[in-house]
Amino acid sequence: MKKVLLLVLIAVMIFTFSGCASEKSETPVEEVPTDVVAIANGQEISLDDYTKNFKILEYTYTMTYGEAIWQEEYEGRPLKDVIVEELVDNLIQEKIIAQVVKDNGVTITQEDIDTYYAEFQASVESDEELAAFYLENGIDEAFIKQQIEMQLMVDEFYYLIEDEVKNDDVKLEELYENFKLEVKASHILVTNKEVAEATLSRLETEDFATVAMEVSEDPGSKDSGGDLGYFARNVMVPEFEEAAYGLGIGEMSGLIETNYGYHIIKVDDVHTLNGLIETGITEEEITMFKNYILSYLANTEFETRILELYDSADIQKFMENIQ
Repeated sequence: MKKVLLLVLIAVMIFTFSGCASEKSETPVEEVPTDVVAIANGQEISLDDYTKNFKILEYTYTMTYGEAIWQEEYEGRPLKDVIVEELVDNLIQEKIIAQVVKDNGVTITQEDIDTYYAEFQASVESDEELAAFYLENGIDEAFIKQQIEMQLMVDEFYYLIEDEVKNDDVKLEELYENFKLEVKASHILVTNKEVAEATLSRLETEDFATVAMEVSEDPGSKDSGGDLGYFARNVMVPEFEEAAYGLGIGEMSGLIETNYGYHIIKVDDVHTLNGLIETGITEEEITMFKNYILSYLANTEFETRILELYDSADIQKFMENIQ
């Protein structure tokens, strides 16, 4: 989890939890303050802190994607509106997490903060344009050190969860037996929905591979009956991966829509850690896969805990203060 504090550190930090927040009702307030964007469990997030964080995000996005990025939409909404809302939620989540970490007796030393600040400052000083941007926007040492401390708090929260996961032998053994490290699947891709529906009906009585060679529009797998071989997580587009990893061996999906068209997926085999051990993989590979499973479980639990904390928190937002 711990990130190297380089040029875009702050922009990375404030999107650590992107997409994690769930909708919840906010606690009403009688008097609306003008200098804060949110209050989380009594802790204020100032308009000044929000503005500096947004400026860094805006700079990073513009440098990476160009000015045109701010004319883009995301799921039918202006991208800027989405980023603003996610940023506010992320800042709220950081406050809540820091509170939990402190309650667990964890503190961040000034020495750690200074060490990371020195690394950050050295990288900024090597880029005149970036240094000028920070100076122009009042992004000073105090603000950056505050952000570094917050990120180290988030890291400590992750480590607390990771330690819990490491000690849950029952859960880990269950994952070694059942967690899918790789899936071997075949698919049929069709861009026309009516043709895809007709193909799905044919598969009730016809052989999958035969139909794939006749109908599929995927040139990479069509001639092999739709065979995609084994693939790990985070390789396929999310909709495809979710469907494939949700099927058992021999099971077939319905129509799965992605940007490529309509897929019909059939799972032919899966690899679990225990299954791979039986094939004779090395101790080094076993350790690698165990670490991957641990990391996956810890990250999943991390995201779940953030949602739970957010949903149970006393939160007020003042989005009207953001210009």
